[in-house]
Amino acid sequence: MTTEQVILSAILTLTASSLTAFLTSKITRDNEMRKIIHQKRLELYLEVFEQVELLLKDWKKIFDKEYFEKIASYKSRIKLLASEKTTEEYKKYYEALRTSVNAYKKFKDDNDPQNNYVYQQDEDGEWVQVYSPTVEDYEEYANKIECYEKEQKKKVPLIRDNIQKIVDAMRTDLGSNLDKESTIYDFVQCCRKHE
Repeated sequence: MTTEQVILSAILTLTASSLTAFLTSKITRDNEMRKIIHQKRLELYLEVFEQVELLLKDWKKIFDKEYFEKIASYKSRIKLLASEKTTEEYKKYYEALRTSVNAYKKFKDDNDPQNNYVYQQDEDGEWVQVYSPTVEDYEEYANKIECYEKEQKKKVPLIRDNIQKIVDAMRTDLGSNLDKESTIYDFVQCCRKHE
């Protein structure tokens, strides 16, 4: 073997070793990042699931501003960590809940007896707003709220459907949807819709 062949052999061996080390390092780093992201997703999804499950236990949460704010607090982490499908389903749930909470607040504000005021002149001749709700006004208000809530209860199945879609998407992301073969399941579901 000539000197040139020895040097070439050494260079090729060194290059192959370096390339192998680089690729192994990259693959290891990528796998570690996947594990970290998977762990962060798991933590986030468990928190989200615990919150959405509360609505399944108490449907009146669709009117609860604090509940909505808790759901909204996950928005940025969902955008960063979740898959497109989970993000899409979360947005649908978020929007349905936001619409429900805002409509309920508006209904209550529009019908609140405290907002029934009249203008009267005070002793100085100035016009002032005077609130004068009666017991009957409050009873009527409570009755209107009860009727509104009963009417809105009809929307609960749609929101539950949104919750199921979020849960399914999260399970797919985590790989815990073992009872559903994703592509086959999606195909069968699509076919059922067209029956």
